[in-house]
Amino acid sequence: RMYQELSAGLLGFHNAIMVKTTPFPFPFAQLISLTIFVLMLTFPVVAAKFVEDMSWAMVFTWVSTSGYFMLCEVASEMEQP
Repeated sequence: RMYQELSAGLLGFHNAIMVKTTPFPFPFAQLISLTIFVLMLTFPVVAAKFVEDMSWAMVFTWVSTSGYFMLCEVASEMEQP
């Protein structure tokens, strides 16, 4: 039973190493950047359509797009610390 637990722990360790050493695909990273750029261009139109006041539309646009940019930046920092 002890050897089985040690084997399971070592297997989990090797799986964690495999996840850490596998690089994130570059085309997928570029696609994420492109979709954030498209969101940055299209979200003001959508926000202006659904919000009466233009100042609130600008606030919603800035908060949402900057949130996505920050999320993308945090993800890239976690990948390459």
